[in-house]
Amino acid sequence: MSTTVEKISSNKVKLSFDIDAAKFDEAMGKAYIKVRGQVAIPGFRKGHAPRKMIENMYGEGVFYDEAFELIFDEVYGPTIDENKLEVVRRSISSRSAPARTCSSPAKCSSSRT
Repeated sequence: MSTTVEKISSNKVKLSFDIDAAKFDEAMGKAYIKVRGQVAIPGFRKGHAPRKMIENMYGEGVFYDEAFELIFDEVYGPTIDENKLEVVRRSISSRSAPARTCSSPAKCSSSRT
């Protein structure tokens, strides 16, 4: 995992995070557990639908926002402290789904752009 801090102006900075695939997959699993109770899939009791079934019905990105929030909370605070930044407000201007590249199940990478 790497973090970059880019100064935009005297009172603004841009933080960028690169998260490894294993960390993102772990966050996706936690996001599934957290969100599954809110999803209703015909034929399954609420909160008991398999992850793949939810992803097939609502799209693969259904858990991205929650996974992002889980990872962001772990990375944001230490980055702010390390760079001695004073936060006035937290603003997320651009966030995109991770780009996944897999040559085999064992060699899968994920990155946010």
